[in-house]
Amino acid sequence: MILNFLSKPISRPSVLALAISSYALSLAVLSRSIVTPLGLLSYGRVWQNHVSYLDIGFARRSLWGTFLGLTGLNSVPANEYINAHFIHGLFLLALVFLAAKYLLKNKQNLTILHGFILLFSPAFVLHLAYSTGTVDYVLSFMLFASCLYVRSFFVLGLIASAGVLTHEAYLFFVPFIAINNLCVTISFGSSGIIRSMAKCLPLLLLPAIAAVSLKLFGAQAPNQASYELLMNSKLPLASGQHGLWSGYHEIFSTISDNQQTLAKVLVDIGSNFIYAIIPLSYLLVLASIIAFSKSTMRSRLIPFYILTLFLPLGISLVATDYLRWVCMSGQLCLIALVTLQAEGILQTRSASLFWAMPFSLFAPFGGAELSHPFPMHQFLLKKLLGRFS
Repeated sequence: MILNFLSKPISRPSVLALAISSYALSLAVLSRSIVTPLGLLSYGRVWQNHVSYLDIGFARRSLWGTFLGLTGLNSVPANEYINAHFIHGLFLLALVFLAAKYLLKNKQNLTILHGFILLFSPAFVLHLAYSTGTVDYVLSFMLFASCLYVRSFFVLGLIASAGVLTHEAYLFFVPFIAINNLCVTISFGSSGIIRSMAKCLPLLLLPAIAAVSLKLFGAQAPNQASYELLMNSKLPLASGQHGLWSGYHEIFSTISDNQQTLAKVLVDIGSNFIYAIIPLSYLLVLASIIAFSKSTMRSRLIPFYILTLFLPLGISLVATDYLRWVCMSGQLCLIALVTLQAEGILQTRSASLFWAMPFSLFAPFGGAELSHPFPMHQFLLKKLLGRFS
């Protein structure tokens, strides 16, 4: 009975109910500082909203802070933590709006189950609400806006360039954006894969140019003491509250600085294998649905398409936060499921989609520390145990 209901075509009331519920829950997760002992400090790092080209030159991961600084949006309100919550909450709302609007636009091909899997995914807004102290919500906004609404490869390239200048991890999304957009806009049978791929050149070249420009023309690392003195003037409340509070080691880190990352990730996963396998299982379930559902996609293309879904996991080789990158791969899977189904390329069975639903009970999977999984569940459990002890 439940499966029959969820298999019905999605409608305006169901989209509104899902969207409002999803945003309310994500806002509750984001606002956990109200009830946690750390208070506002639980948000983590806020330097991303305040570092600027105008202060340190053309440096990596600084486009977002430059934009906020030029517009003054990072000082309304003046408290850097409250401001971070405010901006973060607005972007979560924008992401839910983008998803809901797309679901309504394509309601004839999508079901309530598609809406639930997207809006209550442990890899989407519920994860982004917990993953504070990062610019993941900005990258996800660019990603979803690109894949759901933009079809011009040149515009996609411009957005991808902005993504790379916000955080270089966006490069790992570009192959998926290219192949997914080709699938929903071009018939490979009529023009051939090689000729079709040539249309992707603006999308592939522009972010590559942005990345190379950072390498060739990027600002030299300033003296750490002088840099942190500058950031202290911008972040008086956040100064010294986190080991990476100023952003210095993340903006100006080198390859040699990250040599131990892979070993750390493998040790972390090995020590917490069960907590690592649950999010990975979710990703495998989504990818399997895409790979084995009835599809009009050329069979030779499917393995390459699936490979692009897993590319964000490669970020773990040069950066920690395994759960973040699993969830980024999960977002690509969600976009694939929804866009391919909406365009009639994929025909997913409700019974197979149903397997993805239970993973929403684990949302959010967690943040940077794999040894601290399912943090909201732990928090609620401690509160309940404390009340009845």
